[in-house]
Amino acid sequence: MKIMALKQLQAANPSMYDPVAIDMAALAAIGYSNPQQFLAPPSAQQAPPPELQQMQAKMANEKAAADAKMLEANAKMAEAKAKAAEAQARFRWVISIRSRKSLKPRQRRLKTIR
Repeated sequence: MKIMALKQLQAANPSMYDPVAIDMAALAAIGYSNPQQFLAPPSAQQAPPPELQQMQAKMANEKAAADAKMLEANAKMAEAKAKAAEAQARFRWVISIRSRKSLKPRQRRLKTIR
């Protein structure tokens, strides 16, 4: 019962408890004289489980795909901005041409009136 309570406490607050020590105490309480025989070697304990490695690789692939989509979207946005700036420049050029043409007759009229 005490070991179950300790395991539940460890599950609720994993950063507060040493999981290896708790599992060794649980194995000793069950009656095993050498609980370390069931534990993985220290090098294997430090390595993440294969499922986690697989999930990390999948997430890295998804991040790379998302980054590629972001780059493509940024390139399209820059292209659209360039096209808009070009269209605006053309519009201003047309307006300036029209305003020049419309000013000349007015200037002529002003000269004749004076």
